[in-house]
Amino acid sequence: MKIALVVFRFFPYGGLERDMLRVAECAARRGHEVTVLTTKWDGALPDGIKIEFIKISAWSNHAKMREFEQKVQPRLAEFDVTAAFNRIPGCDFYFAADECYALEMPQRHGKLLCRLLPRYRTFLDQEGRIFAPDAKTRIWTIVPHQKTDYQSFYHTPDERFVELPPGIDSVFRYDETSAVRREAMRKKLHLAPTDRMILAVGTDFIRKGVDRGVLALAALPGEIKKRTHFFFAGRSNATPIVKLAQKYGVADHIHPLGTRDDVPELLLAADLAVLLSRNEAAGAFLTEAIASGCPVIASGACGFAPLVAAANGGVVPEPFDQNVCNQMIAEFLSEIDTRRSQAILYAGNVDFTRRADAAVDEMEKR
Repeated sequence: MKIALVVFRFFPYGGLERDMLRVAECAARRGHEVTVLTTKWDGALPDGIKIEFIKISAWSNHAKMREFEQKVQPRLAEFDVTAAFNRIPGCDFYFAADECYALEMPQRHGKLLCRLLPRYRTFLDQEGRIFAPDAKTRIWTIVPHQKTDYQSFYHTPDERFVELPPGIDSVFRYDETSAVRREAMRKKLHLAPTDRMILAVGTDFIRKGVDRGVLALAALPGEIKKRTHFFFAGRSNATPIVKLAQKYGVADHIHPLGTRDDVPELLLAADLAVLLSRNEAAGAFLTEAIASGCPVIASGACGFAPLVAAANGGVVPEPFDQNVCNQMIAEFLSEIDTRRSQAILYAGNVDFTRRADAAVDEMEKR
C-alpha cells in the first residue's frame, strides 16, 4: 500500500513524533511505500521512508497549521491510506496525542477569552471536523479517558475509536546488560554509589512540572537532600528552573542536560523518574521509565498515571498538592533499594513495544 503519515514538524525528542516514526518504520518493514508529509525535519532522515516537505509562508502557529492543512488536503487522494499526527481533518486515521482541545482550553483560559483567540478557533474547528459524528476518520487513542472526553463533547460513535497499546523503542527494555550500563552512566555523571539521582525528561519544563521537582528536592530531609541530584533533559528554557533552584538553595543539586540522545542510559542511571505534569495526555517518558526498571512518580494529570500505579509507582492525585508530592518523593528515595527491585521485577513482565504494530494492523484493514 501507499501510506501517507502527516505531521506538522518532526523533531526527535517529541513523544508524538517518535510514535509517528515508529509507525512509519514498522509499515516500511512490512513492505509498504511510506511517505511523511511535513514542513520540517530535524535530525537524520530515516532509510526506506520518503520525506516530502510542504512549504508554508504563514507566521502565527495557528495560521501555519491552517495553511498546512490546506496544502495537504489535495494530496490525500494520492495514497491508499493516510494517518494524521496533528489535527488535520480528512485522513483515514488520527493519532490523538493531545487532550480534547474543546474541553481543555476553556478550563485553562476561560470560555470568554477562548472565543476571542484566533488560535483557539482554528484548532477547535480542525478538531471538530475530525471528531464530528458524521466524519469518517478513525481515532487512535492512547489512554482510556480520551474516548470519554471526546465523546462528551462531540458524540463521536464508539466504532470509530481504536485504543492503541503503549509503544516505546525496545532499547528501553531492562536486560542482562542494564546493571553494567547503569554503573557506567553514573560514573559519567560523577555520581557516588550513595548518591540519589532524580530524572525528568520532556519538552516545556514548566508544563512537565520540573519546577515541582525542584520544590520537592528543596523539601527533602537534610541527609537525603545532601546526596540527591535532580537531572532534567529536554528542549526547553532552563533559566526559570535554575532561578527557582537558586531561590531555594539547591542550585548545586540540579543539572540541566539540554536535549539528549542517551535517555535510555540516563534512565538506567536514575534512582527515580518523575513526570509531575500540569497537563499530559499520556506521558511516553513514564512507559520508558517503567520498561527500564526505574521507579516512577507521576502527577494524576498524566494519562499514563494508571500504568504507573500498576507498576507500584507513585501517583500524586489531582488537584496537585506540593506537600503530598514532597512526601512521596522523600519516601521513595528512602526506600530506593526496595523500590528499584520492585520496578525491575515489573519491567521483566511487561511489553510496551506493540503500539506501532497495532497501528499498522489497523491501516492494513482498510
